[in-house]
Amino acid sequence: MAAGVTVNITSQSIYRALNTPGGPVAEWRDKVMHETQDRATLKAPTNNPLNARHRGGRVGIYKRGFRTRRTGNQNGVGAVIYNNAPHAIYVEEGRSESTAFQVFSWTKW
Repeated sequence: MAAGVTVNITSQSIYRALNTPGGPVAEWRDKVMHETQDRATLKAPTNNPLNARHRGGRVGIYKRGFRTRRTGNQNGVGAVIYNNAPHAIYVEEGRSESTAFQVFSWTKW
């Protein structure tokens, strides 16, 4: 154990480490944020083009919809990863159970 060692960490040095672009904490947060976004994009489901004929066969809207936002204040930093696809809520949360017979376009068009 070192004797006579004093460490003085000021609030300003904490703010600087957390919020300065290029600071160690900000770099770590950005790295983890982008890695998580990349992983979510890779694992995102893509619809069957035959099931998307009613919208011109366009698929992959959810996969391309991931966005990030940095959050925080003087005392902490964070990141938010979200999806802005119009149907993201249904992909992530599901929908209520249907009681009617469903005909999907890939079975009959």
